[in-house]
Amino acid sequence: MLYIFCKVILTAVIIVLISELVKINDKIGALIAAMPITTFFVLFWLYFDNVSMIKISNHMTYTLFYLLPT
Repeated sequence: MLYIFCKVILTAVIIVLISELVKINDKIGALIAAMPITTFFVLFWLYFDNVSMIKISNHMTYTLFYLLPT
């Protein structure tokens, strides 16, 4: 349970840092906010949790597949 709490806190801190960066520099903040940050977080946590590369690869494939309609 502590591990999940740490994941949530770390992810929230990064999002807050980005929102504070937007207050300082609009262009860099917008650039970072436009990146698929959620996908990077998910991939990082999957890799950190020692999930198989096949699962991570499947996740990326489906993410790209579902990105097309949006």
